Amino acid sequence: MRPLLVGAVMLALATTGATGAGVRRAAARLPSPAEAGAVCRMIAVRGPAIAPALVRDGVLDANNDGTRDAVTVVTREGTMRGEDLQFRPRIAFAEAPVAEVRPEGFQPGDYLPFGARWLPWRGKVYTLYFDAEDLRVPSYLGYIDSTNAEHLVCDFASSDTETFRSVGRDAEALCRAVTQGRVDYASVAEMQEADPDLPSERWMTRVAGRVTVDFANRGVPAPLALLALESGAGRGCTFGYFDAIVDGKVASAGDAHATLMKLQDVELRNDGGQVYTSSRCDGSASRWFVRDGVTYLDIVGGPDVRGTQPFHEVRVLRGAQPETRCKATFATRWSVKSIGPEFK
Repeated sequence: MRPLLVGAVMLALATTGATGAGVRRAAARLPSPAEAGAVCRMIAVRGPAIAPALVRDGVLDANNDGTRDAVTVVTREGTMRGEDLQFRPRIAFAEAPVAEVRPEGFQPGDYLPFGARWLPWRGKVYTLYFDAEDLRVPSYLGYIDSTNAEHLVCDFASSDTETFRSVGRDAEALCRAVTQGRVDYASVAEMQEADPDLPSERWMTRVAGRVTVDFANRGVPAPLALLALESGAGRGCTFGYFDAIVDGKVASAGDAHATLMKLQDVELRNDGGQVYTSSRCDGSASRWFVRDGVTYLDIVGGPDVRGTQPFHEVRVLRGAQPETRCKATFATRWSVKSIGPEFK
């Protein structure tokens, strides 16, 4: 009887081992093409409204191996900053090293995302990446398997629909004229190499053009310089704005300078003798136009590299006070751009 008993025990152990291996293999399995398509479509349909379902810090099975982990989002090192996903076994000490995840079959650097969140959905945990930290524009969806390999499930595209409305009923005709292209913008004379030198004396900023307009609506046209900030520091920063020209130089003080900076949401800071300029890093382009004898500034900018939505406003100066007459809102729509090669 003893050999039979030993044989039964060995058979039971073998069966248990096989079952455990089967569980591990099941945990390491990737989502099926149907699952991949379903989660990608769900994200696209929900769009920005998916934010409450996303996880920044908590306890999830980050690598889908059947064991819950402590997950978090951390700030990336370096001048570009951004967010990265990290996890470690929940039972590990806080100082234990985080799990090392390696991309499988794709290069995250091809997307260069700066925002990231965990997404638990239908028994699996996914990694969802965004263009910026505001989570407004999705980049791609990943899936980490039990070997800590991350797979590209799908990537996304997005588009913005602008709605341009008046601020107050008395500006409806004005805003309608702007959206229908029925305003004449003042021509800016671009600076040429042969033009007299007009230095901006501001960091990473050049004088791109000149224009003469009655910007303050006082009946007196004044010369302005179109300044272009173009910086490659960090994620890069570009935008354009106008400043006064006084005594043949770009102004750095005075009422006209202060009023123009306020009108355009531009700030100057002198640090150690160097003048730095800050505003939206959205490649904005501002243009002047006159309607019914009043001079307006039309400011248009794309998405900010730091993660704010596009921008479009028409403003006017009444004395020294800027007024917004037209303002745009933007609705963002997401769509699935392509499914990862492993999930087609």
